[in-house]
This record gives sequence, structure tokens and C-alpha cells, in this order.
Amino acid sequence: MPPGIGETSVFLTLTNAGAQPLKITGVRSAVAGRTMLMNTVKSGAMTGMKMAAALVVPARGQLVLSATGDHLMLLDLKRSLKVGETLNLRLLTSDGRSLTVGATVRKP
Repeated sequence: MPPGIGETSVFLTLTNAGAQPLKITGVRSAVAGRTMLMNTVKSGAMTGMKMAAALVVPARGQLVLSATGDHLMLLDLKRSLKVGETLNLRLLTSDGRSLTVGATVRKP
């Protein structure tokens, strides 16, 4: 990421091997002052984003977070991110768990 960029999107695939859906209600990262869960919404020919209260990983399924769909946002970045570094993200769930995942920084 170029210096001075204050936000970035996070794309990854989350897999749930459990028998119940997993509801992600928040995300935390040491490199960001703020974070958001985002939905991509389409209305006719227009595509936009809106903040989501939760994202759901289906039971025995996957949730793909991508540039053209739902994703995570890291805002108010505290430093520039380096290509190749791994960021630890803490996903908060509706049942009170905290799950840590790694995301590798890549060029868009």
C-alpha cells in the first residue's frame, strides 16, 4: 500500500466445519483504529457498500469475502502495510468467541 493510505479492504475465505451457522459480529486488528463488516449491495445497475451488523458463515460451508462481495474494512490505519506481511485479525462471534485468522497483505 502506498504511504498515506488510511484504509484497506480484507478479502478471505472463512470455513465453518460445525453443524451450526457462525455469525461474525465484529473484527479487530492492531493495525487499524476502526474496523467494519461490509455488505455489497446491488440496486439496478448501481453497486454500493453498506455496513453490516453481522456476516454469517453457513454450517458446514464457506463465506467468501471478496472485492465484489461482502468483505472487511480496516480504517484509520496506524501504519503502512507491507506486501507479504501477515496481519492477525480477531473475529468476534455472536456466541462470545474470538477467533484469530491471518491475512497476507497483497497488491490489488
